[in-house]
Amino acid sequence: MKKLLLLPLILINLLTHAQSTDWRLYANGKNITALAEIGTKIWAGTDLGLVSIDTVTGQTNFYNTCTGGPINNSINCIAGGIDGEVWVGSGSWDSAGLSRYDGNTWTHYTTGNSGLCQNFVRALLVEDDGTVWIGTRWGMSVFRSGSWTTYGLQSGLPDPRITSLDMDSLGNLWIGTEGGLGKFNGIATWTEWNEYNSGLPDNEIHDLAFADDGVLWIATSSGVASFDGIEFITYNNLNSGIYNHVNTVDTDSRGYVWAGTGLDSYYGGLYKFDGTLWTAYHDYNSGLTSEYVPDVLVDSHNNLWAGTLSECYYEGGLVKFDGSEWTAYNTSIAQLSCNTITALAFSDSSTTWIGSYGSLVKYDGYNWETYDQNNSLLPGSVYSLAVDSLQRIWIGTSGGLALFNGTSWHIYSENNSGLPDNYIHDLQFDQNGILWVGTDNGMAKFDGTDWTVYDTSTSGLPDPVVHSLLPDNQGNVWVYSQLGEVGNRSLSKFYGNTWTTWNRDNSSFGMAVVNDMETGPEGDLWMATDGTGLVRFNGTDFIEYNVGNSGIADDWLKTLEIDEHGHFWIGGSEGMNEYDGFNWTLYTDGNSPLAYNYIHVIAIDSFGNKWIGTDNGLSEYNQNGIPVNVRNISPPGNRLLIYPNPVTDRLHLNLPPGRKTLQTEIININGAVVKQFLGSESVDVSSLPKGIYCVRVLTQNGCLNAKFIKQAD
Repeated sequence: MKKLLLLPLILINLLTHAQSTDWRLYANGKNITALAEIGTKIWAGTDLGLVSIDTVTGQTNFYNTCTGGPINNSINCIAGGIDGEVWVGSGSWDSAGLSRYDGNTWTHYTTGNSGLCQNFVRALLVEDDGTVWIGTRWGMSVFRSGSWTTYGLQSGLPDPRITSLDMDSLGNLWIGTEGGLGKFNGIATWTEWNEYNSGLPDNEIHDLAFADDGVLWIATSSGVASFDGIEFITYNNLNSGIYNHVNTVDTDSRGYVWAGTGLDSYYGGLYKFDGTLWTAYHDYNSGLTSEYVPDVLVDSHNNLWAGTLSECYYEGGLVKFDGSEWTAYNTSIAQLSCNTITALAFSDSSTTWIGSYGSLVKYDGYNWETYDQNNSLLPGSVYSLAVDSLQRIWIGTSGGLALFNGTSWHIYSENNSGLPDNYIHDLQFDQNGILWVGTDNGMAKFDGTDWTVYDTSTSGLPDPVVHSLLPDNQGNVWVYSQLGEVGNRSLSKFYGNTWTTWNRDNSSFGMAVVNDMETGPEGDLWMATDGTGLVRFNGTDFIEYNVGNSGIADDWLKTLEIDEHGHFWIGGSEGMNEYDGFNWTLYTDGNSPLAYNYIHVIAIDSFGNKWIGTDNGLSEYNQNGIPVNVRNISPPGNRLLIYPNPVTDRLHLNLPPGRKTLQTEIININGAVVKQFLGSESVDVSSLPKGIYCVRVLTQNGCLNAKFIKQAD
């Protein structure tokens, strides 16, 4: 019997950063990259941090760079230590490193502060004596009794590009690499198997797992193989029907072999081998949430945990299969359906609208609401957002222009309105409340009743594809247009009926794509471009700020915002650049809690918070601290009353009639329990750092929750 149960997140609205209030992370955490069982908890690694799920209590905690968690949000591997500590390998290429969490403190190891041979950690193994083996993209390190040893090609390691590690019952270390399979006896003897000297089906090994009978199972790019020390037996699409690209493998005490496969979201699945037959589980015949399965884990109770890939049109996430029922677990710190953020807007002081491929999300600081083509009239992927004076949201999509007033939708298309094309690149309101629309086939002006279209045949618009727009406070509309992907590119100023155009034929304006425009403090036009960096136009000259002549870190820029202090906030492919008129500062996912370096859009709200939409999640940043609102999160009529709030030393709890306190927990903003009390209705919080917390009281009739602020003594 198949049953899909979505377990709710217990801690409502405890989203991101710990005691530092400068950054927040909002992300769909359903792209599972690593799994481990440590004590009573299942730890899931994602490309946006770690999640722990207590299988006894159901409590879910989140750890990321905003919360002072692992050294990097891109998690590659997890292992448990002898004292219950958590070891985490993260990063890519030569960035990030190794992190250790003892339940209270995170410790980070990199090539700069330890004997770690390389920072891209891809595999971990912890022995019973506490020895930690670390596989990286270029070599292997071992951390034993405070000392480090490195193994590379010169040591006998058959290939330094390590992907997986496991140990047999005799203490031999087995090493999966991109160039074959290795075995090390821990002293001096190395043995190598590859597709040229053995029956190994492929040199690219993704995972290793020993069965109880001592047989090694090997996940490769050309199927899964078993190896008994003498013979390799390969199972692939031709002889077994399984998908050939096997990402992960594990075994259980019943003798079953589980293989997670997939190369993209369309093909793959989960397969079980009983020694004779392979059984296939797909997203259409089971509770599996995606066809791409990067990792599987068999826990101590023989439950199968499968981590799957999430994309904007595929669910993904973490599921448990006990042999009959499928259970899905929450691994997301925000209810975003897609992590590729393409547009942002604010409809009032507390509501943020988030556009992405295939969906529009409304976030009011507490609640998330998603609109897509399944539950609304949203006509396509969202590329631009604008809010009018009535606080209605206008949505430029790949399938037309949508107007949503919070209740009802109206769709404008080229078939039912004056819209010249359904593919919309940009939306901007001018100072008179007129909406300007840039499309794939010209520009349109809409006053709420009438449409006016400007195209290459009826106006001075030089090129048909209007990529970006900017109405300024002088009544001008600045228009960047282009002819296809590689054709003519122009910057135009439109005033009244007059067009003035600059292109490579009559100016120094180059062939770069202008992705965003803003008017600077002195009235100059500033442009974020692809290829030539930040460009300033003073009405006569085009002045470039690029990697070669300024402190900007990137010439491929997507978005530009200027705050009330005249600071420039610029997003591109290498992170976020801040320019204060004198100094440049770069924020990356390596030196800050930024979700991801590739940035599509930056928007600044009325509090001065910078919202940063990336290719892998949404960040919020305020160098002065993000203002927050605190409200009680218990249901009306069943409310936990607390006082004082804010609090400096003791927090008093007032329960509803008939309720008795069994246990009280204090939980920080990333979901970690930092204090625990038995049967107390007055708790000491004086030792807590200042910040926002949740108090959770377990009673004989369930849990009660409330938020409070801990202020400095």
